[in-house]
Amino acid sequence: MDDENTEQLPVQKQKHRRYRTGCFTCRQSPVTNRCGNCSRLGLTCRVARTRLETVEQGGLIREQIRDGVNSTSDPSAPTPTLQSPSDRAGLSLTEDLDLTRLVDDEDLSDHRPGLTRGNSPKDSQTVDEIEILSPKTDAAHESPARFSFFPYLLEQGQSSHIDYYRSNVISATSIILDEDTGLHQLIPKAFSAKHLMSALLAYSMAHRAQIPGDVALAESYRQQATTQYGKAIMALRSALSHKDDDFESLITSTLLLAATETTMGGVSDWYNHCIGANQLVRAFTTNINVEHVAYHRFLIRYLMYHDVLGAVTMRQAPILDSSFYKREIAGLASDSTHPMVGANAKILSLMAKVCQLHEEAMKERAKSEEDDLDLALIYGNGADIEQRLMSLKLPPSLPLLLCFVTEAYRSSALLYLYQVLDEIEGNSMQSGFLEEKCEHHLCSLKQHIARVPLSSAPASALLFPLFMAGTCVKRPEDKEFVRSKLLDLYQVVRFANILSALEALEVFWESPRSALGWQQLLRDRGWNLALT
Repeated sequence: MDDENTEQLPVQKQKHRRYRTGCFTCRQSPVTNRCGNCSRLGLTCRVARTRLETVEQGGLIREQIRDGVNSTSDPSAPTPTLQSPSDRAGLSLTEDLDLTRLVDDEDLSDHRPGLTRGNSPKDSQTVDEIEILSPKTDAAHESPARFSFFPYLLEQGQSSHIDYYRSNVISATSIILDEDTGLHQLIPKAFSAKHLMSALLAYSMAHRAQIPGDVALAESYRQQATTQYGKAIMALRSALSHKDDDFESLITSTLLLAATETTMGGVSDWYNHCIGANQLVRAFTTNINVEHVAYHRFLIRYLMYHDVLGAVTMRQAPILDSSFYKREIAGLASDSTHPMVGANAKILSLMAKVCQLHEEAMKERAKSEEDDLDLALIYGNGADIEQRLMSLKLPPSLPLLLCFVTEAYRSSALLYLYQVLDEIEGNSMQSGFLEEKCEHHLCSLKQHIARVPLSSAPASALLFPLFMAGTCVKRPEDKEFVRSKLLDLYQVVRFANILSALEALEVFWESPRSALGWQQLLRDRGWNLALT
């Protein structure tokens, strides 16, 4: 009887436990060193990743606990904590996803309605009044997935581009090589959305086309990138026409398309994708939680990075809702360093205020005579931004090389502020104190750039600081410093927009100098230069 009862007892199932010791795609099994999701997706399971490189001048630097680095020539000087204004609530979600209606709002009044578009000889096509242009006539729709579990199945040869993205593109773009960044989440997300997979493939192929070697192979990758670029645009159109509410994938795809344009050296269409991403953010504002969802914070800060630097080069105010910038200035997030772009979100937000100050002053000048400008008010606002930038304190746990990168962005923001004030000032004042400030922070900027080895991961964030240094240098040796750094940076990270930035600087160095003459030069050439 006891034996019979024993046989009838149900077998107790062993509880499954998840371990965060595998790749970010899933959780590694404690039994085998290859995880389940990686096996199904055909990906390489990465059990461990290398730590952030911290090397300086060819020697190893230990990651140090720092109290913050000042923007002066002494990088060890402590700085007081930044005081910031309070945040305001975000926009509400529209009942109907009418993105074109959002374009008519004040901050998008200068832009045509369009989610994303490319260089196409075809006429524009609209779906739900959203303009999306396809760059290729032969970019056909993907065939339907054979299994509902994965809406997108890789075609022959595409898995190598996913592997290339994981092993090369991430290392070229990420300044923090860990597994908790949004970059690693893109691969599993891409298998659930056709437009995201095509955008990811286009991004990887575009970067692969920049690798030196076989010219024919590079051209093949470039053509494949263009084809996937077109497929991503058409898949985005389809998703929007079906009122797809997966806003994470939609926003990610538009930002990847912008990154693809910059990778190939584009100087216009990348910003159209940023406009589309901004429209999606405004439409899904109530769904976005940047305080508690790390991936939302990753997306918004990545868009913020493109928005601010685009506003600098295009001489306009940022288009992203100001509540996101106010939130960053208020310091509601514990970590302000973006794992991909390296820029401090607070510094970017203060740069957004500089762009806003510039646009408002130019509008006021257009309405009235120069003598009617309230320079005292303008300089008061500029002094407030300057004080906030100089008093901003870096996180104590920030690695040393990231401190140097952040300081380079701080000095760049101050240089741009002084350029804006110099242009607004015109001939009203002849004190020359702005020129003295520029010289001081230019010296500081060059020092911080020189301390970041181009072979290290954080160096990928140095394009904007190098460009701002190039707009200020006058001596031939300083120009050669910027030129050589940009060329070396391109050899390391392989993004063609670096060469576009250098080309713009070379033309500017041969032109008559003025405070913001480089902005006018870009406008005359019809360039929306991407410094991301």
